[in-house]
Amino acid sequence: MLAMGTAVSQAEPLGIKWKRRSRTIPAMLIGTAALLVLSPVVLVAAAIADLIRGRRRLPAVRLALFVMQYTINDSIEILLAPILWVVAGFGSRLDGAASVRRHQNLQAWSIAVLARRAERLLGVRLELDEGVKISLTPGPVIVLCRHVNIVDASIPTLLYQRAGLQTRGVIMAELLADPGFDLIYRRTGSVFIPRDNGPEAVVQLRQLCHGMTESTAVVIYPEGRLFRPGLRDRFLAKIASIDPERA
Repeated sequence: MLAMGTAVSQAEPLGIKWKRRSRTIPAMLIGTAALLVLSPVVLVAAAIADLIRGRRRLPAVRLALFVMQYTINDSIEILLAPILWVVAGFGSRLDGAASVRRHQNLQAWSIAVLARRAERLLGVRLELDEGVKISLTPGPVIVLCRHVNIVDASIPTLLYQRAGLQTRGVIMAELLADPGFDLIYRRTGSVFIPRDNGPEAVVQLRQLCHGMTESTAVVIYPEGRLFRPGLRDRFLAKIASIDPERA
């Protein structure tokens, strides 16, 4: 069992890991640089599109600015990840409490910045009064969530972060295509579940509980994807045909 406060070790063949990263990391860095260089053109085009449609509040412009912030955050995480790896004894102490804490601080900073941008640019605001904050603590706690869009997937983490807890996520493996998730979230204890490998998913979920403390919240979306009523009904029908008792 890992020491208290440490991240979860996840075995993945180095060849597969670095083949993926050799594509995703340059793509994010180059994409971010290109987006910033071309930002005047992008923002002017978005403003024209908004005005043609009579959108005086310029939603396309504000969304473009939010996307730029996301790519900047991701690129900062990419650039800091190797530094944090070196500080952690060239990777030998990545699972140590100090290393995990440094990565958690970076993760918390990134989420907080995006939350501020979402409030100012998109009008999305999360208010947490003292009573709710007290009811969320202490941990460890497993948080079962449902989400209907990409933005609200970060709300549980932001909520518990403001309550003073550190979060680990149960995340679909497809999101490893995002270098920020790949490099940082893994090191804070999150696991990335392969949809097509049930036994491996179970192993990772069991490992996820190692090292949980009173300041740990594990966030999981049991449906595994964006919620849609029709999708839910199809899956329930499928389960009923295979295992009526479970349905």
